[in-house]
Amino acid sequence: MVLYTSLLLACLLGNAAAGLAGTSDTRLVSRNPQVSKDGTLTCGTFGSASKETVPNLLNDLLPGGKIADKVWTIGPNSCHRVHCYDTSGIYVCNDNSKEMRVAGHMVAKGVKCITDNCCTVSYVNNNFAKGQSGQKFYRGAAASFNIVVAYGNCGHDANVRPADELGWGVNGVCDGGVLSPEYDGCDVL
Repeated sequence: MVLYTSLLLACLLGNAAAGLAGTSDTRLVSRNPQVSKDGTLTCGTFGSASKETVPNLLNDLLPGGKIADKVWTIGPNSCHRVHCYDTSGIYVCNDNSKEMRVAGHMVAKGVKCITDNCCTVSYVNNNFAKGQSGQKFYRGAAASFNIVVAYGNCGHDANVRPADELGWGVNGVCDGGVLSPEYDGCDVL
């Protein structure tokens, strides 16, 4: 009976709470998101993309980039991965009850906000902090949507939600974030 109780406790509370020595769960650490004061930017919400890959994805979306002028139609109340490389993805999630269209250069602004303000710690315990994860919300009269930088399996369907991709620990975790005094809201698209 004691063994079953310990096992149940481990399942419910996680390995650390059950006192199992020598184990760690990076997913528990990763799911401690940091949120901006205005609530429009959250860091560390999803499994992380690679900090080494995200700048290249961003460059493709910026004006003059390979897909800056591409326009995606995102269905109502759904997400679409608009760019991906290896295990890093950029998603647009439509929070509206009707479809919306978004161009690459608009997505780039949200991605830049995330890369400038999320996962800003470079080294943790003498190791390079290689995870990049964040979600930027835009709310307006015409549309409400959010842009996500997170783990992405490019072999999966592009309409998968970032939360369903999981990928915890594949690219490390997001360390540091919107506690930066330089965060200005990044609201202009």
